[in-house]
Amino acid sequence: MLETIGAEHLARRCQVALGYTAGVPQGGLYAERLADTINDALKIIYARVKAPQLRLFEKRTFRPPWDAVTAWQIGHECYFGGKYYAAKEAVSGGLPPPENPEAWVEKPLGDMVKFIALDQPWELHEIDPAGVDLKAFAFAKDPRMSDAAPITACAWMGDYPGGGTTRILVSGEAVPPEVWVCFQPKTPKISLEPWKSGQEYYFNDRVLHNGDTWRCVNAQNAGEPGTGESVRTPWERVRIPDMFTGLIRTYVRSAFMEDEQGRAQMERRFDQELEDLAHLYNGDTGHVDMAVIDGFED
Repeated sequence: MLETIGAEHLARRCQVALGYTAGVPQGGLYAERLADTINDALKIIYARVKAPQLRLFEKRTFRPPWDAVTAWQIGHECYFGGKYYAAKEAVSGGLPPPENPEAWVEKPLGDMVKFIALDQPWELHEIDPAGVDLKAFAFAKDPRMSDAAPITACAWMGDYPGGGTTRILVSGEAVPPEVWVCFQPKTPKISLEPWKSGQEYYFNDRVLHNGDTWRCVNAQNAGEPGTGESVRTPWERVRIPDMFTGLIRTYVRSAFMEDEQGRAQMERRFDQELEDLAHLYNGDTGHVDMAVIDGFED
């Protein structure tokens, strides 16, 4: 099992590396700078290191699961009880699709375009397109618990009309209603901004609460992180692989160092440690320019 570390603990270790022993600041410009620096380090590390320990195996559906909260519009499709349904009229709340035939009609799996969106708001993890092997992406059963071969007919679908996100088409006659997918998640991003009761949060907002960063994945039900139950989990706990802690501390030290010569030495140290880790997991070598972070987007 992959050992992880919470945002506050990670920030505290970076503070110690900088020579500070005080508690981790929550909120304010310094906390924002520290979080941004940690996130810059993570972008570089995830772009370079493709460790098998980072891979996730999750069961996913081709459309969002039905719930009584979402305002479904005509033509919207959902998943419920092993089947897919299309809305015949605008509907919110009420009975689930099988018990509400006036609003929903079953949509046979063969009539659907079966795809997995890389950032499905109803899923906890976003898929990194650089961490997808289309030849071994989708499975009919959990590949860790069976000898199921991967579904071979996977392909990139491009973007939704008018914008949106990249999708992966999972085709073939034998594709089940749900599939297991294997992927590397997108680079985690921390926040040291405390969660505030009564504040309105939106999808992808991040807050610090009880030592961890939490990402909002369902703004409609976003109460206190880590509490309550809902059909769609309102918050995802963001934790960092502990095997990257040393690298992150080195990067933070270089970013906060005022002496140019010392900063250059620390940058070279980070570069070498990064390449050592990449060689360990990727089996390759090659120099990484630290300016690569300029090409990343949030």
